[in-house]
Amino acid sequence: MPRLFLSGFACLLLPLTALAAKAPPPSSYGPGQLPAAPAANAKAAPPAKAPTAAPAKPSGPPKIEFVDPTSPAVSALKRHGEAGAGVVSKRLLDALNAALAKGGPESAVAFCQTQAPALTAEKLPNRSPVTAVKRTSLRLRNPANAPDDPERAALDRVATALAKGEPPPPVLIQRILASDTAKPEWRVYKPIVIQAACLVCHGDPAAQPPGLRAALQQHYPADAATGYAAGDWRGLLRLTVTP
Repeated sequence: MPRLFLSGFACLLLPLTALAAKAPPPSSYGPGQLPAAPAANAKAAPPAKAPTAAPAKPSGPPKIEFVDPTSPAVSALKRHGEAGAGVVSKRLLDALNAALAKGGPESAVAFCQTQAPALTAEKLPNRSPVTAVKRTSLRLRNPANAPDDPERAALDRVATALAKGEPPPPVLIQRILASDTAKPEWRVYKPIVIQAACLVCHGDPAAQPPGLRAALQQHYPADAATGYAAGDWRGLLRLTVTP
């Protein structure tokens, strides 16, 4: 059972070679007349060149940079991002608890597939500068949550910290630079951590009730989001913030 912790692309008609001496139209010939043959030394005009395609613009992943979240220059971005994360986390948690109370873990699985994405993307109140929200992870349950390149960089940054024995950073501030492949954007990331209650859906598959296991296999046949323990890092909540 997931829980957030503040958390798609005619043939080229080659031109015919023109004759140096152009024959008059057939309607101008007299009775028994034939058009004159071109002179022996007449040269044919060279064929027109096909237009040269413009060179393709360079493509590749967008350029990004991570900014120190303690920097005063991004204090407002951080504040708005963390506030938005709190609103989204509470919204999802309340709806998930309601689904659990109504129909148990199987109902929670259906909620996560059909309602959670819309609740995550729902606009925040109070004229918040947060313009987009997404959940993502290195171990996906819902393929729709697959990370884009900047999100993957943020996930890898957390994974590197964990590999060093460090805890997940409480917040990441990321700037996407304007390029041929991306528009400028600021993103705030908050970690999602597994809580004890999440283990019903995200713990050991062998310990899951048969009905729940069948529901997960039906909705998420490529599920990779099991085998967690309480306190494990689950992924990131990404919030796009307009300065």
